[in-house]
Amino acid sequence: MGCQRPSYFTPEDLSKGVRHDYQLTRRQDVVLRLNLRQTGIGGNDSWGVHPLDTYKLFPNRDYTYTYPNLADAQALSSEPVGTAGGGTGPVQTGVDYRLVAQHSSKLVDINGGSASAGATATQWTATGGLNQVFDLLDSGSGYYRVRARHSGLVLQVASSSTGADITQQPDSGSPSRQWQVVDHGLGVISLVNRQSGLAVDVWQASTADGARISQWTTGSGLNQRFGLQRL
Repeated sequence: MGCQRPSYFTPEDLSKGVRHDYQLTRRQDVVLRLNLRQTGIGGNDSWGVHPLDTYKLFPNRDYTYTYPNLADAQALSSEPVGTAGGGTGPVQTGVDYRLVAQHSSKLVDINGGSASAGATATQWTATGGLNQVFDLLDSGSGYYRVRARHSGLVLQVASSSTGADITQQPDSGSPSRQWQVVDHGLGVISLVNRQSGLAVDVWQASTADGARISQWTTGSGLNQRFGLQRL
């Protein structure tokens, strides 16, 4: 059969000198590519021999495709991932991640690499620093603490107000330091604070280095969605 490749990127997005996934900016629409022919897939080798007839699509035959109900799929994609640490969602404990803002392709970053309590989260171009690396600690009931690997401190909201800063603070059981992971598919998540019910948000959808990261009413903007880059 033909190759079906749903993606948030067009072929042109993937062919402009991009070398790493965090350099890509995810589109809001899903691009579905249906390839009529592929050389080597299902054949005897991958060096120019055509596929076997069993795996070809012929122009003089009729073919049909079916898809799941779109409304059901969208509802499912907005559900929390389920039990924390269970290994069935997009995040796992004991694994290091970079968090890539989907509107800018920049990373969640602890400002200036500070290891001090109260240092703010911003977005910044990838540097390779540990202040751009995080792991997740199971808080139970589907919530996590998000720990900065350079400091050992966890992300928290400064208050329950919209626009409040996201800072790093010592780990505790406070709901202000606990985050629900909402799975949008393809390794993209949102983080919703347990205390406030508001989502991690790059302020005013800025694409600049140093843009502040705060919390805001949950929406569909890509400045509230973050790709998981597993290390």
